Amino acid sequence: MAEETATLAAYVADLKFADIPHEVLERAKVLTLDFLGSAIRARRDAESTPSLLKMLEALALDGKGHSTVFGDAKTWTPAVAALLNGALGHSLDFDDTTRIRRCIQARRWCRPRSRSVNWSALPAATC
Repeated sequence: MAEETATLAAYVADLKFADIPHEVLERAKVLTLDFLGSAIRARRDAESTPSLLKMLEALALDGKGHSTVFGDAKTWTPAVAALLNGALGHSLDFDDTTRIRRCIQARRWCRPRSRSVNWSALPAATC
């Protein structure tokens, strides 16, 4: 595993922004907005948010810090802000990255394993 990590790290370290394909950058923008929108709404509306905040309080991790959480005026410690941002970003089921959606949007990126689905009948990519 260390060899794979070193290979990936070397690739990322040498990667130039100009080398990233335009379609990858555009997709990253869409996914970032999807994440942010989900996190901001989850801060107020997700059923799991009150429990998450109570857990932080019970563990005395709800103290003030200098880091922000999307959709929250309170500041948190960096570790707790990272935890909350990550959890909130996945609290609501608005992900548009399911396997079937990816296949419809960009079949060339997908290697479907199911033989019961006629993958060639899916619409052309329209990202």
